[in-house]
Amino acid sequence: MQKMTKLVKVSGLLLVLCAGSAQAESAPRAAMSDYVWEVLPQPEYPYEAYVKCNELDMEYNAAGESDYDACMYEIAEARDNGLSKEWGLSETLAREKDTIYIKVPNRRLPLTFREQKSRNEEEGSQLRLEAYDADAQIVTIREDWFEDSHAVFVNLKTGLNQELAGVQPAFSPSRKYVATVSDYPGGIDINIAKKQASGYYDIEREDENSTDVTEAHIAFYNGADAYKHASRVNLEWVTDSSLLVDYYYTINYDDNAAYRVRFNYVKPEGSDEWRVVPIR
Repeated sequence: MQKMTKLVKVSGLLLVLCAGSAQAESAPRAAMSDYVWEVLPQPEYPYEAYVKCNELDMEYNAAGESDYDACMYEIAEARDNGLSKEWGLSETLAREKDTIYIKVPNRRLPLTFREQKSRNEEEGSQLRLEAYDADAQIVTIREDWFEDSHAVFVNLKTGLNQELAGVQPAFSPSRKYVATVSDYPGGIDINIAKKQASGYYDIEREDENSTDVTEAHIAFYNGADAYKHASRVNLEWVTDSSLLVDYYYTINYDDNAAYRVRFNYVKPEGSDEWRVVPIR
């Protein structure tokens, strides 16, 4: 599996703005009519199941597994094997405990992707299936660490697999580009990568003004709360050179309704950089 060693962030978005609240208040602010509200989807994993697991013993047995681990494995197996069946991949893709197995034509043994376990929760990882592109025959596995997440793309036809920064992968119409969201404490980045002749994707550059444009547009809606972390980010390709990026902000932490802050990432013809355009 190829691991990306070079990462150039496309949005460079740090939500803790240096401008400060006084400057944010003096800048133009959105009127009530400027806000677009939407209902956020519910979490994928059942909250009740997590509560059940958290009540179990976390002491390791002789096999190096706790009751908590066994409970979480059961949830993960049910979800991932259910998705495999839903995608029509039961003979190709399966999960057992902490490991995802994928059969590919050019290998005798399946590809294996295993969670990293540690007694220190800050050093371990969790895996889960995230998406399947039937036309391209690409399965995406999500790996979550304590303060970071990334996607692993697996081509079921060739066995080619690549780790890319961010999650929520969205492929452009021709699959020439893929966009992901890197969500970490204190910031969110939008990554856009271009497919190379080798089949792997390489991260592309952003316009030098993108960070200022992004921060100013978020401050227009959030004002003194410009540092607020987005509850959700959606990606939607319009064309191979145009990507809509929607940030969603709630008033209270547990609200299910949020207002949208929209951007259009565009790549002008002949340019090798992406430009961020705010949309009101």
